[in-house]
Amino acid sequence: MVAGETLWVETTDDLAVLDIAHMCNEDGHSLLETVAMPTGHRFLIRKR
Repeated sequence: MVAGETLWVETTDDLAVLDIAHMCNEDGHSLLETVAMPTGHRFLIRKR
């Protein structure tokens, strides 16, 4: 991926809400959207 591209990530781990936000903060990516789903969460991330 190149800078500025986006990626949807789907998880079934409840702690992913914390983990994904932390990863984005640490690595400089942007967490654009978080969606709760019946089976977990979905995250839209923009690469730095």
